[in-house]
Amino acid sequence: MAFIAATTFGGRTLNCNNGVNTCESVGSAVSVQNGRVISMQAFSSIQGVLTDSPRALVSEMSSNGADGVPKANPQELDEVIAAVYKQTFGNAHIMESEKEELAVFESEFRISRSVREFVRALAKSNAYTSRFLDGNSQYRFFELNFKHLLGRGPRSQAEIATHFAIYAEGGFTAVIDAIVDSEEYSSEFGDVVVPYCRFKGMYPTNEEFNRMLVLKGTPSSSDKASKGRSKLCYSIATGGSQNWLSMTKGLPFGTERGTGFQNAYPSRNRNAKTRVGTKIPGGVVFN
Repeated sequence: MAFIAATTFGGRTLNCNNGVNTCESVGSAVSVQNGRVISMQAFSSIQGVLTDSPRALVSEMSSNGADGVPKANPQELDEVIAAVYKQTFGNAHIMESEKEELAVFESEFRISRSVREFVRALAKSNAYTSRFLDGNSQYRFFELNFKHLLGRGPRSQAEIATHFAIYAEGGFTAVIDAIVDSEEYSSEFGDVVVPYCRFKGMYPTNEEFNRMLVLKGTPSSSDKASKGRSKLCYSIATGGSQNWLSMTKGLPFGTERGTGFQNAYPSRNRNAKTRVGTKIPGGVVFN
């Protein structure tokens, strides 16, 4: 197959074949075929744990209309809109009473085709703040901002402190703008990629990976249901470890039972029964 065009988005390159409108990404997990967004699996550094499948408005990047606005079919736009809602609102259900406000942002997105601005508008909406700002501590609000808008958890107390300072000076809208306009957001998602929870290659330490598992939760859970106190405040402030049971909720079904490797630990008492431990992320569980 001869590729004749390349498009860069979010720090990644897409090779596009005009003949069949097929694109495949270099160094990313997004693929577009026949004008449709194809989700691809990207594996994390721990075997069996999956990074979410990204979605993006990529198919029309090499074919703009006369007004310079990228072309997109209605079905693709609907798929991207649904993905933005799910990510930005943490899998929470959107009530009928809220759709009037959000419909305005949807209409603007269908015209501008900017996923970044759509995400920004949703994160500043009353529907978002009523769920994640009202009734939550500021620390918990910042945790969810990182998860919803950058696809990761906060890395350090210094990063949280920076957001507290921004909030004190400009309010929650300034915090949203700081994240969406950040260099990290631009390099990872650009204007066309829907933010998604990232695991692969994201965390320099095992503890940061474990914290993201706690923040991620089960696939059927909603961030709206976890109102109140922060989930990561203590571990980030003290550098401590997360609870293993909390981490298992973010793992795919079956992988929480361990890697399958077993170590035998001899006892000083030669007559005692040998203890066999199963290695799991973060420690060893003895049978």
